[in-house]
Amino acid sequence: MKQPLKILSIIFFAGYLILILATFKDYAITQDEKYQKRYGELVLNYYTSLFEDKSFLSYRNLYLYGGLVDGVSALLNKVSPFGEYETRHLWNALLGFFGVLAVYLLVYTLTHSHGFSLLGVIFLFLSPRYYGHSFNNPKDIPFAAFYVFSLLAMVRTIPYWTSKRIPWKCLIALSFALGCTLGVRIGGVILVFYLILFHSAWQALRWESQEIQGREFFKSTLTFALFPMGLSLIWMIAFWPYVQSNTIENVLNTLQMFKNFPFPYPMFFQGDYILATEVPWDYVLTWYSITTPLIQLLGLALLLIGVALFSKSKLVGSLPPFDSKEGIWSIRLILFAMIFPVATAIISKSTLYDGLRHFLFLGPLTACLAALGFYLFYQVIARFSFIKKGQRKLLNLIFYFVIIAGLYPVASWQIRSHPNQYVYFNEVTGGLKGAFGKFDIDYYGNSERQAALWLNDYVQKQNYRFPIQVCSLTPPIMSGYYLDSNYFLKPLFVDYAFIGQFLNDLKLSLKKCHFYIANPRWGFLPKGETIHSIKVDDTPLIYIQINKIKMQQGIMEK
Repeated sequence: MKQPLKILSIIFFAGYLILILATFKDYAITQDEKYQKRYGELVLNYYTSLFEDKSFLSYRNLYLYGGLVDGVSALLNKVSPFGEYETRHLWNALLGFFGVLAVYLLVYTLTHSHGFSLLGVIFLFLSPRYYGHSFNNPKDIPFAAFYVFSLLAMVRTIPYWTSKRIPWKCLIALSFALGCTLGVRIGGVILVFYLILFHSAWQALRWESQEIQGREFFKSTLTFALFPMGLSLIWMIAFWPYVQSNTIENVLNTLQMFKNFPFPYPMFFQGDYILATEVPWDYVLTWYSITTPLIQLLGLALLLIGVALFSKSKLVGSLPPFDSKEGIWSIRLILFAMIFPVATAIISKSTLYDGLRHFLFLGPLTACLAALGFYLFYQVIARFSFIKKGQRKLLNLIFYFVIIAGLYPVASWQIRSHPNQYVYFNEVTGGLKGAFGKFDIDYYGNSERQAALWLNDYVQKQNYRFPIQVCSLTPPIMSGYYLDSNYFLKPLFVDYAFIGQFLNDLKLSLKKCHFYIANPRWGFLPKGETIHSIKVDDTPLIYIQINKIKMQQGIMEK
């Protein structure tokens, strides 16, 4: 049975790549992309000028991020046959794909089961928040992909912790994965902490039981933890221009900045507007519970319950990964890598916004652990003595029915919401309809492309003979990239940097507009006539409004 499942897995990944190639142009330019694109160009200029051009240091605050993803995007744009943003989206989607591949390898490393490894990647593929963001989120998806790859590399080194040697390819892979994560965002330093903590605890227990002596303890720590850590810092410095001049000071400055990241804008949470600097303690937990597919939450619960009830029984003890010390520590590492960042954010009262966006790296780990939960559940039930061989088929049918029934609502959403998968809410809130008016929906502005394309058709049919001005609360590139320049002027951006002047500036600027692309995220819609809205499940993501007075003036002047 292993070979057909392996072939099926290959077919799945091939199909996933084909799907990416067929749909990557459907996704819009999001809030951060204009700035990330420019930062990538400045990073590329820095390297191609042989470190002379340091203009990236004066461009907003993006120097605080590693240049790996955006720098490669700028390089790809030099040779790509696609548009500059379409190229970025393809590159981003491929990084998301590698995150899915890492989940497959991680589950297989733990269970040696192609079937449950495939279940893990299906879980992540059918995680709408991860899937939707993977096409146009240049910060959080690359971080999530490299985060799970780093954990995979760590897990694969654990079996060598009892030996004196480790293959060089394992150390290089681990250091490179860590370096890439740090090359995206400084938060990757937390992985180095995991490595040192878990390896030290492992060796400390061996030291206490007199399996090793003090000299071996420190030698092992140097080989398995400090050496890959040092090598990963070299990778990080290579990928991150800002830290190349003064590594320690600039890393510390970045950590301090991200602890209380400046974001002085309101967010919609549980029906009220709150500030990102004053989120309630359960902000991340709430978003996690309402945006993770229920089938995955069930799998995670099965794992936790199974480990709590059966971890010391012979029933579970004979199953990989629970049949070895290395496997058990691997599970602990993955669970810790999920819990610790959330607990740290809660305790430190970190600045948080855009729902679960900054915790998208939990998605691959949830998919992995959910697959392990169903694996454990299936194996425990199958090994009970009253399950006879003739009843195994019935057990399989029941198991497959539960999985398919749990996946069907998410798969259906994935199709009908395209390309807005990332606005998914699970049944806890009543889906998107239930979340509307209570939580931020299209906070990244993905529906603006659809709104702009609709406006192109609408204006062409109306046959207006004067230039049309469009207003938006988002950077002009988000709609302007798609608006037909034969009809439209450059979109007018209403700057909301100063909340106190927000409404007054908005009211003044709207007098200049013929149309307004209105994302209700900010809690304000102009008093115009809505002529269209982009909807999913009959729930509006964005409105298109017309200023009839301004339009009539244009017609008369012409």
